[in-house]
Amino acid sequence: MSRHREIRKDEDLKFSATLRQRLADEATFDDGKPGAIWFALRRNDGRMVEVKGNALLIAPHPMQVSWAMDMANWLNKDLHHDGFWIVAFTNPPANAYLFQGVVLEPQPLYERWVIIWVDREGDPQFTIENDDEFIETMMVSPDDQVELCEGAWREWHEKMRAGFGKALDKITYAAAQGEAAPSSRSGLIH
Repeated sequence: MSRHREIRKDEDLKFSATLRQRLADEATFDDGKPGAIWFALRRNDGRMVEVKGNALLIAPHPMQVSWAMDMANWLNKDLHHDGFWIVAFTNPPANAYLFQGVVLEPQPLYERWVIIWVDREGDPQFTIENDDEFIETMMVSPDDQVELCEGAWREWHEKMRAGFGKALDKITYAAAQGEAAPSSRSGLIH
């Protein structure tokens, strides 16, 4: 029995149109051809889910699935910043699809991963991407990978603060001072 529940309909996750478009854009190949995406995320209740962007798509190689689930769990558990992270794989090999009901490659190795941070309104704000051989990703410690994401968020946050000044303070909260996170986050992922 799988430890993860598979969701097939994006309306189950109540994604914004902007987020659905960002996921489609991330799946698109450099030549403009539409591609496919598989992603993992952690719901507010702590359950992990994986989502296939195409019903005929086969999930990535088990080590990629495990890495994505772990990253999504670590990032969303402690570093959500009142939003959430999606960890995705795109650019599956051509044999990563069911063909007339037959699995051509049961463990396809996807060629690219992305991590998207989505704010509490459900709008994607920035993407971290990597198209190196996946074995190179596995050579980096999980702590360093999480720190990469945290650093990217800090950089984005500082740029937003510089651009919006005090207005940005209205969309943040003081966790270090014991202030509770705004309740709007609870409605993002059910």
